[in-house]
Amino acid sequence: MKNGDKFLFIIIGIALLVSAYIKLFPVKTFQPFVEIRVDGKIFRDISLDSIEQEVQVQSSEGHLIVQIQNKKVRVLDSSCRDKLCMKQGWIYKVGETVVCLPNRVSVSIIGGKNAVDTTTY
Repeated sequence: MKNGDKFLFIIIGIALLVSAYIKLFPVKTFQPFVEIRVDGKIFRDISLDSIEQEVQVQSSEGHLIVQIQNKKVRVLDSSCRDKLCMKQGWIYKVGETVVCLPNRVSVSIIGGKNAVDTTTY
């Protein structure tokens, strides 16, 4: 057996060990969920896979209603003047956020596999 053959066997052995490790200890991914924050503190976490629901959120500045439906989230109603949070519409991708600054509320989709951001500023 030549030195090249030994090297080839070592490389194949390492590849087998790495593939066995990946098979035995897979990378865990988390199901995406909706995180609602009021005044910077977590108000509620809700699974994005949960049944259709509406969540009423009360802050010191006002209130709003968050709707979860078909793995999408939106602000259905808000007591703020501009209603920009409502105009943003549905969000459904991990990392997207709707913010209502007058009411000091943010609604974000967290977890799961992150989509690759193709635009860099």
